[in-house]
Amino acid sequence: MNTRAYIPMDFLNVPGTQLEKLPWEHEQILRRYLSMSQHICELDELYSMMVFNLENMFEKFSLQFDDRIFAKRGETVDVIQINALLCNAVSAGRTLIESMEKFDEFYISKDKSFKKNFISKAYDQYSEYKIVDFLRNYMQHGHIPIHYDEEKIYLDLSEILETTHLKMNTNLKRMLQKAKKDLLEYGVADTRLCCVPLFYKYFLLIHRLYRAFYSYAEYTLMQIGEEKRKLLQDHPEYVRQVDEIAFAPVYQDELGQLHGVAVEDGYEEKIRENITYAEEKLQEYIKGNGQICSLQIDYCLEYRIPEMILIHEEELSENLVSYCKKHGHEIRHVSFYTYYKDDMDSYTRYKMFPYIQFEEGVEWNVPYDRVTIRDFLRTFPEAEEKGILVQANNMGGDGIQIAQAVLQGWKTFLYHSSQILDTLGINSLADAIDWASRVVFIYQSIGWLKESFGKRIEKKPTIEQLEEYIRRAERWELSQLSSTLHAAPELLKLVLSEVGYISQDGELFVYDEVIATQRKEEERKRKAEKENSHGTQVDCRKMNKVIEELNVTILYYASLQNEKKAEECGKETRIGKCVEQVICKYREFLWWDEVREELKVRDPLPEKFTEEIQGKICRDVRALEEELSGKCRELEKNESL
Repeated sequence: MNTRAYIPMDFLNVPGTQLEKLPWEHEQILRRYLSMSQHICELDELYSMMVFNLENMFEKFSLQFDDRIFAKRGETVDVIQINALLCNAVSAGRTLIESMEKFDEFYISKDKSFKKNFISKAYDQYSEYKIVDFLRNYMQHGHIPIHYDEEKIYLDLSEILETTHLKMNTNLKRMLQKAKKDLLEYGVADTRLCCVPLFYKYFLLIHRLYRAFYSYAEYTLMQIGEEKRKLLQDHPEYVRQVDEIAFAPVYQDELGQLHGVAVEDGYEEKIRENITYAEEKLQEYIKGNGQICSLQIDYCLEYRIPEMILIHEEELSENLVSYCKKHGHEIRHVSFYTYYKDDMDSYTRYKMFPYIQFEEGVEWNVPYDRVTIRDFLRTFPEAEEKGILVQANNMGGDGIQIAQAVLQGWKTFLYHSSQILDTLGINSLADAIDWASRVVFIYQSIGWLKESFGKRIEKKPTIEQLEEYIRRAERWELSQLSSTLHAAPELLKLVLSEVGYISQDGELFVYDEVIATQRKEEERKRKAEKENSHGTQVDCRKMNKVIEELNVTILYYASLQNEKKAEECGKETRIGKCVEQVICKYREFLWWDEVREELKVRDPLPEKFTEEIQGKICRDVRALEEELSGKCRELEKNESL
């Protein structure tokens, strides 16, 4: 994407290639494209310059967050080199910020939205930004800010404050003067300001601002690329062949040089490469600190740059959510979508983590006020390297009651598990085809669920949570997993098998891609069945859903009875008057499977089936399911589930 290239004057002497004046609106599109693409190249170069100097410094020196510094490869610490590399990196970073401001003002928002909502807020919120921004001017006026005492590097606060020929932000000056006063009152001989954490956080902010810029500007960048592509596609007469390159001349400058655009210049690919590069370098920078854990707060639904807080060892015992609210700004809700894939809106509303690994083992549906930063890092050790990422004020709808989600999910899981046993022959229950055997299987599984995790249903995981937790490792020792989760081994065996783990000895379970693929195929078939329109033009998903829910509840109701009465209960449930009434009322559309003991939809449905009929079926089947669910709830109370 080299838009500075120009065409030799000889080109104009070739017959048929003379520059023709383009229509004004077309010329403006191409001029805007040339200008924007060149500006993007310059931003990329400035960012790369900053990264180069930082990586060069990290390659030469090991910097600790207590300001100790060690030269690598046995060399001596050269404070001039440190100042030179930092000065170059800071200058590139500051020029990058200014250039992003100008890009926004020229091409996106004349009222400087990016500066107002990102850059200015970073300046106002982070003292590190103010200090280093001043030090940039301090360095450019011939001063050397960083000193070395043969062990640590530092900034001399008195020396900086005594500079008279440089203008300093009033709030910054007041803050530094107070810091100096506090140090002197504390009795220190030298008024030193910490160095490494200061510059680390500053450059982290620059990395984040650059990444935020692309999120902010990506639509505009892609839009102008599309406008240029469509213009040249609609007007092939603008295109010339120059050295076998399709080229569209746009204008001649005052020196007579011809400027234009190549039809295929890799513009979109370059934008995506820049975004990927910015993200990769940001993650490398975060991982490279190697000293402390960081906390990033993303304000997903607000026009604000993410906040970065450095967590120190002595703060690990603090409550994580309280820590976020203390260091963030106007935080009402805290979410953890990066780490949990379940219905996080519900957990955010009820202020709970789906699960947390405490020292004694895993607990489910854990209130926010019980979890420290150390607990969270124990649960997600990768966050120690990458940093903890949370979302602030990012909550959708009301979600669902957690206890309701837990129970409904397990009921559906066990219902389908019994079907998979029938079709795949997972274990000794493979012959569980008849109604009584299926009821017994569900009954046994409910018993395992009762004795697992916690006594109350609110302390048990949803099946999605448990599957997600299990997928975090390629292999599990059943006894250890059972101890960690406080769960029945029989139940865990079932879930492990359903997720795609196999075992030769019943103890070590290893993830198997072939088995996992089979399970996914079964899941795909179930989803396809839910989409089944049964030979009609009507969208039958609502009806398919309520009928499955009824079948799940019928089987679950039977399994809640004691084992001796399971078969009898099954008969009572499947021949009940309510079920018969629904079948009789909709005999043309529904039928009772005597083998599976389930309500099913006729396939194909008759031509007379309509959306209105589906609505009536859904209403009556849902009423039946709710009636039966009420009976289940009474039994659940008696059985303490």
